[in-house]
Order: sequence, then C-alpha cells, then structure tokens
Amino acid sequence: MPHSTSDTTSEEQKGDARTPFLSPKDHPGWTPTYLRARTLIGFVIVYLLLLIGVIVLAVVDAKRNGITTARSSEHYLWTYGPTAILAVVAALWGQVELRTKQAMPWAVLQRRPTAASKTLLLDYVTPSLLESLYGAMRSAHWPVAIAITSSLLLKLLTVASTGLLILQKTPVVRYDCPLSAVDDFANHLNTTVTGSAPVLAVQAIQNNTIGYPGGTTRDAAFQTSAPPLSLRNVDGVLVEFVAKTFTAGLQCETAKIINKGSSCSDRRCRDYNTTIDIISPTCSIENYGLTMKCSIGREATSCGVNTTWGIGCTNHMEGHDKNRLVFMDGEMKQNEINSLTSQNITEIVTDNTTIVLCEPKYNISMSLIRMDGQGNIIKSAPHDSSPDAQTTLFPAWNLVDSLRTSTQAAGAAFGFDYYYNFGVTNPWYLFTKFWQTWVQNAYPSSNLRDANTIQSKASEWFGMVSAQMVKQNAMVPAGDHLGTCYTSEDRLRVRGLSLYLMIASLSLLILFTGLLIWTRPRCYASRDPSSIGGLALVLSQSSIFLSQLRGYGHASLKTIKERLKELEVESIFTMGHKGWRFAFEATNRTQLPGETPDSRPQPAHSWWHPVSLHLIFKICVIATLLILIAVLEVMYSVSQKHRGIAQVETTSYVRFAWAYVPAIVMLIAQTLVGMIVFSSFLIYPYFVLRKKPISTWDDTLRDYLSHVAIEAVYNSAMKAHWPILLLAISTLITPLLTIVVSGLYTPLESPFEISTTLSMAHQFNSSFSSNELSQPDHRTIATNVGLLLSQNFTSPVWTYGELAFPTTALPSLNISTPGDITRSNITAIIPALRAYLNCRIVTGYPKNYSDSFGTGGPGCGNTWPHPGPNPFGFFSLGNRSEYCGAYGLSDTNWTAFTCSSVINQLDVAITLDASSNGTILEAHPDEKTVKTFSNGTIAATGSAWPSIIIPSLFGTSNFVEAVAGFYDPVFQAVIYEAGTTDDLSKFPMDNYMDDEGFMRIVSHLQSIHRTIAAQCAFTIQIPLTPARTINATIHVPGVFRLQQSVISTRILDGLLASIALCLALTLGLMNTRKVLPKNPVSIAAGASLIAENTEWLAQELPPDAQWSRDEHPRKMQPWGALLFNLGWEDGKESRNGEGKSFGLHMRKGFDGEDLK
Repeated sequence: MPHSTSDTTSEEQKGDARTPFLSPKDHPGWTPTYLRARTLIGFVIVYLLLLIGVIVLAVVDAKRNGITTARSSEHYLWTYGPTAILAVVAALWGQVELRTKQAMPWAVLQRRPTAASKTLLLDYVTPSLLESLYGAMRSAHWPVAIAITSSLLLKLLTVASTGLLILQKTPVVRYDCPLSAVDDFANHLNTTVTGSAPVLAVQAIQNNTIGYPGGTTRDAAFQTSAPPLSLRNVDGVLVEFVAKTFTAGLQCETAKIINKGSSCSDRRCRDYNTTIDIISPTCSIENYGLTMKCSIGREATSCGVNTTWGIGCTNHMEGHDKNRLVFMDGEMKQNEINSLTSQNITEIVTDNTTIVLCEPKYNISMSLIRMDGQGNIIKSAPHDSSPDAQTTLFPAWNLVDSLRTSTQAAGAAFGFDYYYNFGVTNPWYLFTKFWQTWVQNAYPSSNLRDANTIQSKASEWFGMVSAQMVKQNAMVPAGDHLGTCYTSEDRLRVRGLSLYLMIASLSLLILFTGLLIWTRPRCYASRDPSSIGGLALVLSQSSIFLSQLRGYGHASLKTIKERLKELEVESIFTMGHKGWRFAFEATNRTQLPGETPDSRPQPAHSWWHPVSLHLIFKICVIATLLILIAVLEVMYSVSQKHRGIAQVETTSYVRFAWAYVPAIVMLIAQTLVGMIVFSSFLIYPYFVLRKKPISTWDDTLRDYLSHVAIEAVYNSAMKAHWPILLLAISTLITPLLTIVVSGLYTPLESPFEISTTLSMAHQFNSSFSSNELSQPDHRTIATNVGLLLSQNFTSPVWTYGELAFPTTALPSLNISTPGDITRSNITAIIPALRAYLNCRIVTGYPKNYSDSFGTGGPGCGNTWPHPGPNPFGFFSLGNRSEYCGAYGLSDTNWTAFTCSSVINQLDVAITLDASSNGTILEAHPDEKTVKTFSNGTIAATGSAWPSIIIPSLFGTSNFVEAVAGFYDPVFQAVIYEAGTTDDLSKFPMDNYMDDEGFMRIVSHLQSIHRTIAAQCAFTIQIPLTPARTINATIHVPGVFRLQQSVISTRILDGLLASIALCLALTLGLMNTRKVLPKNPVSIAAGASLIAENTEWLAQELPPDAQWSRDEHPRKMQPWGALLFNLGWEDGKESRNGEGKSFGLHMRKGFDGEDLK
C-alpha cells in the first residue's frame, strides 16, 4: 500500500502544523530580482518607450520628409545607437529567461504533488531555445514559453534595428529660409562703360552656346538671392522668394516717309545725303539726312535699305519720350545723272519701304521666382506689387545708349577689327549689325518689310539684351530677406520593413511581458537554489526527500529517473513556533526497498561533458572567428579596389540584405561563443570544488550564470577565477559584434567604370604660320574669348580655360549598363598646349611718355594714343616678335615692359562630358611633363594684337571719345579679372606701380594670353595619320555600390580577435572532462550531489539557515566554518572515477573567523 511520510526529522519540527496550499502572497519566499513585478514592469516601460520612440521616428519621418539631415560619414550614429540599446535590453532579458527556466520546476512543485520524474528532472536551462520552447509549450509551462519567445523576439528586434534608419536623398522644403540677397536694381545706368558682355551673352544664348546667365531669363532680369551658408554646397538647392523683376520692350508704331531731296555728302561725293521726314502719330522727325549710296556708278540703280538708328523727335506728343529708335527696311533708288538736271540723286521708295518708330519702355514689378544655387531662374510668376514698388529708376533711353556702347565694345565679334586711334564713323553701324545678326539667327525667314514683324521681333530683341545689360551693369548690393528653400538633402529615413518588424515585435513583447507578470514563478523557495550551496540550504529541511537520493551522486540522470519514478513531490511552506519552514514532501506510490550498500548504483564510467566544452568545438569556434576576420579583410579589400563590393539596388526590399545578413552572422557567432561561455559558467563552481582540496562556503554559493557579464567580470577578477574572467570578457564583447556590424555596409553612389579608348586623329602643327587666322575664325574666337573673360562660360569643345587639346573622337555610348548614361564622364590623359609669357620691366625708357610716342613705345612699333594726365594701360605685339606694354598713372608716371612668348606642351588628366563632342569638365595638368612646343605666337595678326580679338569689357576703347578711359581691350580684361572695380575710372592704378603690382599685372596678362592662345589653337591643327589610340575610362554615375566601412571593419577585427584570444587562453586553464558525472541543472541532479549530507544538514544547521542570503552563511555557524569538497567520499580517484560515493562533502573546519 502507498506509504506517505512528511519531512519531520527533528524535535523542533514535530510541532509544526502542515499548512494547506497557500498563494505566494500568503507566505514568505524568495523571488529572483529579475522575476519581481517591478523589474518586469520596468521592462514593459522600456518596451513601451521603445515602441513610442519608433512610432515617433516614423511620424517625424513622414511629416518632415526625414528625421534630420546627416552625412554618410556619420552613419555610425544611427546604426550603432538603436542596436546598442537593444543589445543591453537583450542582455538583461537573458537573466529573466534564465531565472524563469530555473524557477519553473519549483513553481510546478509549489502547486500540487507532481511526479518527481516530471519536475525534479525538468531542465529548461541547458537545451537549446527551440527545444526548451517546444517542451514548455507541450507541458503548458507558459512562463518559460513566454520568456523564450520574448528572447527570440528580442533577437529579431535587434536584427531589424540594424536596418531601421537609412540615409536617403530626400526633397526638403524650408519655409522662412534666411536668404542672402546678392543684388538689387540701381537707380542709375552708366551708359558710357557698358562693355561687350551683354551683347556677347545674347549672341551666345541665341546660338545655344550658353544658357541664360544667373538672374536672367530670355526677357527679364531678377534680383538674385543665395541660399544660406549651410546650403551653399548642397547639390540641387533652389530658393523661392518675391523679387523685383525688370522687363523691357519697345512700344512701336508705323511711320511714313516723305522724300525732301538729296545731295552729296562731301566734295568728292563719296556718299549721298537723302533728306527725309518721318511722321508717326506720336512723333515727327524732320529733315533727317540718311547718308548712303547704292553704287559708285552713274547709271540708275536701286538697293535695299536695312538700317537702325536712334534720334530725337522734332515734335512729339505729350506723355511720350522725345527719343525714338528707328527701324527701316526698304528700297532706295539712285540715279547720279539726275544731278545734272537738279533732280534728286537718291530717294526712298516709299511704297516698298517700311519704317517703324519705337519708344523704349521698361518696368520693374514684383515676381515670385524660383532660382537655383547658380542664379538660374527655374520658374517665375507675377506677384502682387507692394504699394511703394518702383516701376522706373532711370530714363528708358539710357538702355538704348548703353546698348549702342555695348555693340561698339563688341565690334570684334561682328568682324569689326580694333585699331588704336580709330573710331567708328557711323556710331549706329554696329548697333544695326547686332540687330541684323540676331534676327537672322533667331528668325531667319522673317519678313522685315512687315511692320508687325519688325515691331514684335525688335521688342523681343531689345527686351532680351536690356535684361542682360541691366543685370550686369545696373545692380547694387542688397540686404538679406526670407524665402523658401528647396533642396535635396541626405535625410535620415525610417525603413518600412524594419519599422513594421520592430512595431510588431515590441507590441508582442509588451503583451508577453504583461502575461509574464501575471504567470511568473514567485516565492517558490526559501532562498536562491541555483548554486549547489544554495540548493543545500534550501533542502536542508527536506531530509526524507534527500535520503531517497543518497548514494546517487555518481548516478546518471536515467538511473535517478528510475529511482524516483514512483515518487510524488510537493514543496510546502509550514509555520511553526520557530517560524516559517520550507521543505519537499515526498510521497511514494509504492513501498521503496530499504537502502543498502549493495542496492546503490554502481559508480559511473562516464562523465558529463557537454559538446560546447569539447576541445574540438572550442577550436572550431575560434577558427570560425578567425575566418570571419579573414572574410572581413578580403571583402574590405574588394570594396576598396572596386569602389564597393557589389552593385546594389537601394529602393527594393533587397536593400535589407546587407543590414540583416551581417547581423544574423554575428548573432550566430555570438550564439556559438555563448554556448561555450554558458557551459563554462555552469560547470565552473563544480570545477573549483573538484580542483581545490579544500573549499570554503563562498565556493559553494558561486553561480556565474545568474550574473550579467559586467558582474561576472568584476566577481571573477576579485576571486582570481581567470577562466571565468576571460569568458566574461568575451560575453561582454559579443553583443558589440551586432552593434558594430550594423554600420559595416553602406550603399554609396559610385560611378560604374568601363575601359575604352579614344582616337586622336589630329595634332598641333609646331611649324605653324602666325597669319593662319581667317576672318570667320576671328569673329568666333572673339565671341568665345569675350564670354570666357566676362561670363561663367563653359569652355568651347577641346579647350579648358588656358589649355587647348587636339580634336579626339569619343567612343559610342550604346552601353547596356545600369546608371545614368546621360551624365556619364570619360577620363583620360591627353597632351595639351598652354602658352606662356615671360615679362620684364624695360629700364631706360623716356620718363615722359610723349618722348616715346613717336617711336611707338619702348621697342614696339605700335601707335598707342597719348594718355595725357589720365591713367592708362596698353598691351600689344611689337615689331620684334615680342609683346610690349605700358601702364601708369599719367604720361609722366608710367612703366614699360616687354614679354616673350612660348607655347608649351604637357600631359593633362581630363574629364570629358561623354554625351558631348568634347566638352571638358575638369583638367589637371601634370607640370612634370612640360616641354617646349613652339616659340611662335598663335595666329597673331594685325598691329593691335591681341586687342583685335578681345571685345571691350568696360565700353568702347576707340580713344576718339575715350569713353572707357585710356585702357585698351587687353587692359580692360586685366582690370575685369582683377575684380577691383566695375568702373574703369575707379581702378586703383597706384596700387600696381611697384614691383609687386607689376607681378600682379603680369599674372592677369598670363591668364588672358593663355585663354586667347587656347581659343586660337584649333587653327594650327593638322591630321594625324595613323590616329593615336589613348586609353580612357567611362564613368557612369547613378550606380550604387555596397561599400564596407573601414572603421566598422577594424573594430570588428579587434572584437573578433579579442574573443578568439580569450577563448584560446581558456583552453589550458580549465579541464572539465572529469568534473561531474551528469548535468547538475535539474533539482534531482543537484540534490543527488548533496544527499550524502542529509543528516548533517537536518541536525547541525539551524532551521533559519535555509532563509539566509549569500552573505549570511559566513556569519552563521556552523555553515560559515565548514570546508567543502566535491568528489568521492573515500578520496579515491581512479581512471574510471570509482569510489565509495560521489557528491559534495562537508566537514568541520576551524573557526569561521579564520576563513578568508
């Protein structure tokens, strides 16, 4: 029949009353810190805060198009941070999981009598997570299932966090953006110093050579504003603001012509003056003399008349300006024989002539404009003007006068050669030439005999050139104001997949932790039973139960299970006159046979040695860590060599691979190391008890598993437990692997490179003649030079600033490759030409400039004008194949100099726009390759070279009117490049009269001379047979490649090497092959090791010993004075581990006060 007995083995216990099953809150008991309600509530709060934080990040990201602006070099801040937080949380939750697994068997025993084989041998600690999870769910042990599931969710959460934030180009709008206003419209326009730049710009715009200069459109000029300093270097920045807008045009009306006779213009009758009246509704022009002739013959003939001029009305209607711009297109008859009969020699054929009178108008209004960082207008729209907005600032006719000055300054671009001391006979000749050239290019089929056509085209032309003139010559600095900034910035964005995984994981963690608070094991023992000493104290009052396992210390778990298969056990709390008592009550369903030495199990012939403690396993883990280091180095080398490991897609879900896969790999490495650390921590207290012949009470209470890594490091260091110290350091390091690997890979835009070749089919002729420049070339070069010197103008094909390159054939771009082909570049090294001036001051020249005037200057044959008391500057080619120049404050305070010229050849590394026919974007000369190409001067023609090829930048330089001062076009370019003034009369010439000033003048001349030589170089090209092949590389942008971070790589190398070193050092410090005959984690296994001390525990220890904490036993006798040893009772240690009985043996030592 069943036999039941209670654990009442002392007289003090006999009076105790059995207390029915009590709720944990009704009796005292021990609950681990990590399973207490406030701890778990803390976890709930942490998870809730993390969830709120993730949601807030997502909301901020959605509302602000990104969380914040950042740089790719700072990616460690947002990759390390989230992972580090979760790594700490996961480490702390690991203790919750461990304590729940340890407590579960005790919690089951607390509920009701349970078969010993299902509780006392229950082990959730040592199996893998999935095994434990399966077992817990099968047994309905929900706290364990919840704790394990939460651990798995934390791992998922950690992996997902590595890809939560990404740096991404994002459109950003900033309202009330502080803009730096660059300019505002002036209330004056200096008509005498308007240079060639506006006319050249209009010509180039119409020819599609350049885009609209900053702050202008085809027909308007705007105030220019710059983005704030923080956005100046950001690509694609746009600013939107309300700005003043200048627009101009011509208000035209058709007029009629009245012929009033004609006569010779001079005694030789080289031209005829045709007198006409021009009548329009608002203006009448009387007795105007039109000077021209059709031919030099006397026979009757006719010719076309296409001319433009400006004039004041003889009479004009009130409310209109007096001055008019006249456009005439028609026919004139000429018959010189008529002069003998006093008839008209010439007359305008009125029926076949159209004449239009135009009054210039302009307006300044307010517009809402959007402008890029270079001042280019993206869009504009009218805006309501403020009440005090100005509509006019200066007389509208000033625009016409400025345009006339500008066309004269740009004469070289229209084939009008420059000469010193020579002015234009007809001041409106170049004005007309400009109008005709523009309208022929813009509207080649226009019928200018139609008045409406003249009116519309002329107004468009005038508005176009006026916008350029005003923007370049009628602007003053302005104050700052507010606007809107549009930019594409690198913004920190939240990734969708990681966001969803984290929200789901955190929500489940909150739910599961709340359930764990409700179902957690608590008050399940009198104290912490996780150590062997703690278990002995807890079971000190359970002598009957322990007696069932006496002699089974060396038995296997299978044997113990067989021994306890008929035993039902329950943990009870009883209240006696001495206080609370905790014990196991064992009930046998059948009568157990009496215990005799013969009935004890035979000594075990095998020892418990988990796989993770095998030498081969440790070596494999160490090798794995070293292999990871090698792989990291190889991949980093590939990344550096190829600008990335591989091409990646940044928009699809594939982008999560480079965040998740490395994190998973490091989690696997962390798991492998964790297996070694876990088993070592578990077995080490027993190892110490086996190794040391005499151990004290604190050795029996040691439990490194129940410590977080930092605690284990400190405690092991204090106790000189070197293997544990090394392993604890490894445990401390391993979470850093996941943190650091989160910043290992970053997709960066990197050009896709393709090797190719260029075919150079031309070369420069070193034996060229200096008169190879033709008139069409003259005009083209003058236009290019003027633009290069006055505008932010892209150099013409196969030139770059001061460098000229031979024409080379580019490869075809029919390439099937990812990336933006239209933005592709080609890099190569090509020979180039660059001119060089060697200048020196001429000594001994006459002190008075007038003394040298007749001879043309010091060593020069030019006929420079006499500057008198005015500042001046001249530079031209002399009569000895040298350049000569003079500049000064007046004709009595001046400097003369000469310059020799040479052309050098050198190698230049260039970057070409692959979609163009030779537009060079960058050029880097190799100064070590410079060699002389020629001592000649490229295309030097005319006595005024190089002024003949330079449009005046500050106004006409004919020196008849001298409206631009006594500076020739070369020195105007010097002053313009110096950037000291926009008014020649204010140029600080006195700052350039010393040697240092001379060197500055020469520096500017050098740049101008090189620019001109580079633009003329194409005239000396000759075919190269056979063509020369040049190696080149095509760079295709828009391709993202996965680049490996050097910082993360080096940190990971260090961490992995440190872990491998720590593991390697432990190989010889802890031999665990013969420490325990079985896994000691289960209650029965641990109890079997202390069962030999059943009587001593019950009789010698006071009843309250089982309630003591780890620091109390030392003070409590006799426990504090005991010595301990784990092994065979008779001390026998044979090869097979045989002896009388195996377990924890206690014996009395000396006074506890002497124990250290």
